Amino acid sequence: MSFKLAFISKNIICEGSRQPLHGFILVEDGIISQILPYDKDTYDFLMEQYLVEDLGDLFISPGLIDLNVTFGYEGSSVTTKAGLCGGVTCISTTDRLDGEIYTDIAPLLQISDDKIGEIPSLLNSNIFGLKAFLVPQGPESQILTKVEEALRETNGNLPIFVHPEFTTHKELLENTPFHMVIPEERGLTPSEFKIEEFPENEFSSSSSDDEIEPFDYSPDSTPTTKDIGGIRRTSFKIPVIISPFEILPNRSPEKKRGSLPNVFSVIQNHSFSEEIKTCPNKVRGKRHSILCTLGNQNKPIPPQDFPFMKRGSISSESYKNYAKTFPESWEAEAVEKVLSLNIKAKIHFTNVCSNKAIELIRNYRDSYPNLTCETSLPYLFFSNIDVKPGDTRYKVNPPIRDGGNYNLLWDSLKLRYIDCISSYHQPVAPPQKFLGDFKRAVNGVSSMGYLLQAIWTRLKADVREDNEKSFLVLLSQWLSQTPAEILGLKSKGSISAGKDADLVIWDPYQKFIVKPNENISSEMSPLMGEELYGKIMRTYVRGKLAFNDNSGVICAVGEVLRRKNY
Repeated sequence: MSFKLAFISKNIICEGSRQPLHGFILVEDGIISQILPYDKDTYDFLMEQYLVEDLGDLFISPGLIDLNVTFGYEGSSVTTKAGLCGGVTCISTTDRLDGEIYTDIAPLLQISDDKIGEIPSLLNSNIFGLKAFLVPQGPESQILTKVEEALRETNGNLPIFVHPEFTTHKELLENTPFHMVIPEERGLTPSEFKIEEFPENEFSSSSSDDEIEPFDYSPDSTPTTKDIGGIRRTSFKIPVIISPFEILPNRSPEKKRGSLPNVFSVIQNHSFSEEIKTCPNKVRGKRHSILCTLGNQNKPIPPQDFPFMKRGSISSESYKNYAKTFPESWEAEAVEKVLSLNIKAKIHFTNVCSNKAIELIRNYRDSYPNLTCETSLPYLFFSNIDVKPGDTRYKVNPPIRDGGNYNLLWDSLKLRYIDCISSYHQPVAPPQKFLGDFKRAVNGVSSMGYLLQAIWTRLKADVREDNEKSFLVLLSQWLSQTPAEILGLKSKGSISAGKDADLVIWDPYQKFIVKPNENISSEMSPLMGEELYGKIMRTYVRGKLAFNDNSGVICAVGEVLRRKNY
């Protein structure tokens, strides 16, 4: 059955326009048929022929296309539902689907040496790109060493998404020994864990349990040996007892935390002055915080973050030491390894977050007409001084770097050295985050549902008010238009005639506090408690109302896209 919709707004972010348009978007059967400037006669005509939605000052942006998503233990239904609530209408992933999907899916395939022979047949399949890792991401992961052969086989038809990390196996094992360790078996499932509640003296006391090393031998241990990247690795599977996690209960104003001063007495042993000097003062999002003293600097530690600061492991050195295990040179070496081959393929670098790698990519632009790169939400929203002591929710690969690097990333975006932005959503179950232990914690930041708002919050703080609307147009290019071009999605990514009516209705000036809710995110996200700009009101996928914040409507309207149709 044919249906006709007309959206009216004073702020339509259209393809090819430098400023939002006051006008109409006409939609027929899920496709944008026309975009017209506003006038009274057109309005009267549409009222008779279309189902009209007058949105006033609310913005209409193209649906977000997220190139870098892992479903993890949450599964495809939970992740895509969260994405839909955040304005995401299409997700690109290598993960399998395990239930209803709420956004469209553009499948990727992870490529390794033993799959290179399959590439010619994939050129006519429904795969929108290949994903490659140059070093192992875990004990079972597959890697691509025959990069040159893989690039030639694609014949420039499929993009290869490359994770920028390259080093020798020896360096990898020396710097990140837990990177290659066989995971310990656990008796409980992730869903049975909650955030741990600590006693009143949680920060002033330590437990010998926190000192246990993962390779300790016990009579009940079972040794296992595996061949990993040509190296024989032996691991003892030790039974791990983890206390059930609980959310820290609300405390009355009269009841003060007697251990609070002890937090700072531990932290003050380390000076943050050198790190903070690299990050000029900028307007940052406010948090519900208690202002605390770190050395000679004032740094807020929000009460909601206390449950994630593991007792016995509160050390200002812990994250700093972890960040050293992934030096910037590894990113640059990965870029150099791929681009020095001088093969004219479609190459896209994911998770780029170091100035050295960006500069290399920039130098190769003239030689590679189809060379693109992205950075991700964790690197554009946080710097290393935002990481709370022992809070492993911030652990991601590559690591969140210092304030100077943070500023360079934003400068590179504005200068178009970086092409687009992804969420880099990698949900990790609470037991695998080993709160307080950055060495053992699994990499991954939960960020789905807040990509648009988080990036806009940081961008808004750094531009003049009279330039905000032009930067909102630029934001849609980073989050929608360019990702669609990288995937070859000709019918998505922008608001223009002939494209899918993937639309986000939102108010970029309305603020909200990030809180756990059943549709978006858990307390395991480091974004919890942040004050963000940008309230998502509705999300349309191919003209269908899939999310309505007012009524609570959330519909599983997603489809797996077929490349021949795009």
